[in-house]
Amino acid sequence: MITINLISEKKKQEIKFKHIYALLKKLDFVLLIVVCSIAMLILGSKIILQNSFNQTISQTTLITKNSQGYNNKVHDINSKISSVEQVQKDFYVWSKLFTELDMDLPSGIRLTYIKAGNDKAVILRGVATTREELLNFKAKLEKSLIISDPVLPISSILNKEDIHFEINAKLNLEKLKL
Repeated sequence: MITINLISEKKKQEIKFKHIYALLKKLDFVLLIVVCSIAMLILGSKIILQNSFNQTISQTTLITKNSQGYNNKVHDINSKISSVEQVQKDFYVWSKLFTELDMDLPSGIRLTYIKAGNDKAVILRGVATTREELLNFKAKLEKSLIISDPVLPISSILNKEDIHFEINAKLNLEKLKL
């Protein structure tokens, strides 16, 4: 069989362009479907991720609100503990001072006034029956671990009996701590 080509070159070119156009049209259609499918997948993923994000935010907000109450309670407890620590830091067991004074106190000495404070000073006033008992009391105070540097004015030792005295001394506050 012999084929005779009666179509002109111009028509051949036109047919060739129509085939290319049809092929490009099909390719564009396939590409459009692929792009739309990918866009729908991305949009679906975005919706799923947005819902997941919103749930996470709502749960985190709920947890934050609940934990904020606990944080406030912990802060209140910590501030109370700090207050108690401050009170304990400044606390002195004054009964140790009184116990030591009682142990060092000779029978002829009667204390009528004791002033002690956080300023590391103590003032003892009283009456001694004899000068020897007063000097003995001062010597015991000098050996004390809580009281140091007792000062007894000379005017207090001029009398032999019924001596009204005032002793100024320093306190070792560290020995009065718990």
